[in-house]
Amino acid sequence: LNDGDNWRNVGQALFPAAQAALGEALVRELADALPRALESEAGSQRMQKTLALAVGVTHYAETHTFPPVEYAQSDAEAVAKGLVAAGLDPLHVTTLTDSRATAAALRAALADWTDRLQEGDQAVVYFGGYGTRDAEGAPQLLLHDADGAGAGTFSLAELAELLAALPATSLVVLDCGFDGQGRSVPGGAAATADDLAALAEAGIVFAGSRRGSAHLSPSHAEA
Repeated sequence: LNDGDNWRNVGQALFPAAQAALGEALVRELADALPRALESEAGSQRMQKTLALAVGVTHYAETHTFPPVEYAQSDAEAVAKGLVAAGLDPLHVTTLTDSRATAAALRAALADWTDRLQEGDQAVVYFGGYGTRDAEGAPQLLLHDADGAGAGTFSLAELAELLAALPATSLVVLDCGFDGQGRSVPGGAAATADDLAALAEAGIVFAGSRRGSAHLSPSHAEA
């Protein structure tokens, strides 16, 4: 009779062959089942994902030029938490607030989506903070590093261009203004449909306003 050492030697000799056979069987099973699963409606839905970016700037680097925007940071954090609570994978939700919410960080976050999104996916972008207009009157978002002289800005046209390049369906929520009221800097002009024309081609824009006001989104206290 074989003792324990002999059986261990037999097992060690047979294990590589058994492992290879199991691997081949698994590959054959996946090769047969995976295409059918992906082609099914349920499989396609499981493969879809939503990536979200929540940006909120309460405190700007240039505090004298841009006073704090009440609740903008907490609004962005609440949006992120709400999306996770609704079922989004926490790894698919990015939050940029205050000093982390620079123009460069926003561009980098959107660039990261290029390799992560595919047809059938969704992209969600929320921005809470100051809105403004450039010298030509085009609407812009002001990020933490805005200096009042052109730095730290992110135009809606650029946002639309970056989102349009993605294969996903995009949803944009703008919690800011462009007419000098609410979450916008002084000297703006009343919002028009032209402000959102570029974004409309890239996805859907939710724009809220209060009665008698032309700005796109009221401040937290007025909402």
